[in-house]
Amino acid sequence: TILIESGGYSEDPEKQFIRQLNYVSILSALNAIEQKSYLETNTDLYFKIPRNDRKLFDLKITKVNFNYLGQPYQIDIGINRYEKDNNNHTSFYQIGRIQEVGDLSTYYGYQDIDASNLHFKVGQTYPKILQNLSDVDRLDFKDLLKNGYTSVAVSNLDSDIKFTNYPINIISAQKMTIALQTQPKSPVKIGHDATFLLEKNGQVEYAIINGFVYNLKNDHNNIINSIVK
Repeated sequence: TILIESGGYSEDPEKQFIRQLNYVSILSALNAIEQKSYLETNTDLYFKIPRNDRKLFDLKITKVNFNYLGQPYQIDIGINRYEKDNNNHTSFYQIGRIQEVGDLSTYYGYQDIDASNLHFKVGQTYPKILQNLSDVDRLDFKDLLKNGYTSVAVSNLDSDIKFTNYPINIISAQKMTIALQTQPKSPVKIGHDATFLLEKNGQVEYAIINGFVYNLKNDHNNIINSIVK
């Protein structure tokens, strides 16, 4: 019996590199059987492996400065991304959610951002309502993010569309109107959409869109997909 617990690997959501490791593991095990070298293996080593414990986030942001009810706080934010099938079950997209908030010093992240000099900023919706996704294509996304916009509203939006490859979230024009009439809630909440900005001296340095990171300082867009609300 061969037990392989693959787990995860940074920037390998399709587990392609892990598959290579599994192949080598199986090949090594077959070789050990053929050579009978497994008879010399100390099985006590297996039981020294620590028990599985979920202390790993897809994205961990540490010591971000956050103002709440007029008081300054410094918190850690743990974000995970979850796979969601498309309507035809032929592929999937990812939804980022805030998983934990507080002191996460005993946790780890596939990706880490030291935000000790950065401030949390709520993203806004671009005030101009666009007609369709073709209009979205013509936008300067980096400029929008730098100006504090993390979503754009579209009036003619197919209800079957759940995500896009744009580095900005899309909302329907109807939901934009409702949002403007609703009392805002705390943006840092477990289970909340992982979309916000990190700024320094009034300048946006990181845009967190659907749990993915756009590093505006280096112009490094690592956003695989945004979501349609």
